[in-house]
Amino acid sequence: MHGSTDYWERRFTSGYALALYENCYRFVRTGSTGWWSLDLFRRLMGVADSAYYESYKHLNAKIIKTAVAEVDKTSNIIVTPEVKKMGRQVTDIWFRIEENPQLAILDLDDGEGLRNGAVCARLRKLGVSDRLDRQWITEHGEAYVARKVDYVSGQNGVRNPVSYLSAAIKAGGAGRSRARAVERPGPASGPDQGAGRRAHAHAK
Repeated sequence: MHGSTDYWERRFTSGYALALYENCYRFVRTGSTGWWSLDLFRRLMGVADSAYYESYKHLNAKIIKTAVAEVDKTSNIIVTPEVKKMGRQVTDIWFRIEENPQLAILDLDDGEGLRNGAVCARLRKLGVSDRLDRQWITEHGEAYVARKVDYVSGQNGVRNPVSYLSAAIKAGGAGRSRARAVERPGPASGPDQGAGRRAHAHAK
């Protein structure tokens, strides 16, 4: 599955689906959420203060069914609700959690494509982990990360290239600005020194 839930969370359009995904994904390794009372479930969905959703009929029609449908369609997991009743009244809800095979395959393909790229290969040579290199490329793009790798590779005496590269990526263009600032005094010293010599010669 994808290393970070951020990728999937950005795909949701419904706040209820996002809330359901976040609360179910925490239990993805165990395969189920365990039983939640309906009061707890309403709090997790953010509707604890709504009199309308005190009715399970409304809760199921407007929140549970629509949220489950979007999670199954949009994310890397599939959730299946089951309920517990006391007589005719629903008292608790439980969700089974499975990997979504269709979207998991798409996610795997995307990861493999990044791993096989030239930028990832350069990052691995610097000692960047597989998870971190994909995160940087996903967030900033291959071209941006490649420029930062070029910058770091051109520096001498870097003891920890991974930390140095991480700082350069977070700093945006700061690395290039600092590099230009260091280079400016060299070329500028020539004209200044020449002017000094001309002034000294004129004084003589």
